[in-house]
Amino acid sequence: MLPIPCSQNADVICCTCVGAGDPRLAKMQFRSILIDESTQATEPECMVPVVLGAKQLILVGDHCQLGPVVMCKKAAKAGLCQSLFERLVVLGIRPIRLQVQYRMHPALSAFPSNIFYEGSLQNGVTAGERVKKAFDFSWPQPDKPMFFYVTQGQEEIASSGTSYLNRFVDCFVLPYHSLPPPQKMAGGCVFTPVCLSVCM
Repeated sequence: MLPIPCSQNADVICCTCVGAGDPRLAKMQFRSILIDESTQATEPECMVPVVLGAKQLILVGDHCQLGPVVMCKKAAKAGLCQSLFERLVVLGIRPIRLQVQYRMHPALSAFPSNIFYEGSLQNGVTAGERVKKAFDFSWPQPDKPMFFYVTQGQEEIASSGTSYLNRFVDCFVLPYHSLPPPQKMAGGCVFTPVCLSVCM
């Protein structure tokens, strides 16, 4: 964090929610507070900057996506896994939602649009703009660049006791990284919800 003289002259101060509790910020006044990815923070975390006082609070996030990570099951069951953003939505505060997505191929956005957004998500890109011409891969359905590959491997509980890994699945994914272009898509990556699989 910047020294106090610099902070007092700054138009914008960036910090984490918990970092907003730094004593050096205690006497400063803010017109607006913006919390990015607020749906991934617990409510107490969001309250740290809120109690500094501001005329305007802006919560940016999507309560239909990932919520706060709460390791304690009792705390999660007691409600700590509900973000401040989600609580306000449940209480009737209507969020402003961006309706157009520019990231995904339209075939990929159809599922989240229908399941999470009542079919209201619109595409700002065409299928042609999201097809890699040099990517030589035989998709089961040529107009849909995705497929699910079923494996029979068994998941294991990691030594930490809080994560899972599946070595059998990793054996299928790892060879992708050794493919020469154009078989491997430029800028392609493998997403996994399992942290240990990243290290395999």
